[in-house]
Amino acid sequence: MIIKRVLVLFCITFAISCTNSNEPEEKIFSIDDYNTIEKQKQLLDSLLQIDQLVRNESTKAQQTFGYRSKEHNDAIAKTIRIDTQNLVIIESYLRKYDYPSIETHGRDANTAPYMILHHSPSGFGVNYRERNIKYLHKAWKEGKLRPRSNAFFLG
Repeated sequence: MIIKRVLVLFCITFAISCTNSNEPEEKIFSIDDYNTIEKQKQLLDSLLQIDQLVRNESTKAQQTFGYRSKEHNDAIAKTIRIDTQNLVIIESYLRKYDYPSIETHGRDANTAPYMILHHSPSGFGVNYRERNIKYLHKAWKEGKLRPRSNAFFLG
């Protein structure tokens, strides 16, 4: 199951980042394609899974090879790349479908948006957390986001 989720997310991120310059540009990834609860759940579950996977890899690289070793730096760079890709997807998702509830999407899918926003890259002249707080605040008011999760994000 984990391998399937990672594979789905890899395909999504690959589709977003790659185009063939010899062929006419075509839309490979579209948030509109995730128009059922099941598809949304699979997408969000996969995003959370890969978010946690790259963090575990970074920790493992640091423990194995040392802080700021080449392997650790490579893992950090990969984490930043994944965080950026996840952020693009999650912002598209929230604009289109709003915040997922535990009841309809499950706990992992419900966790994915705030965790990805929490891990959003800093810099680039944009405060991504601030830009997306409206979705989390609304979800919290509607009972879709648990108070503990909201506190974690704000903390």
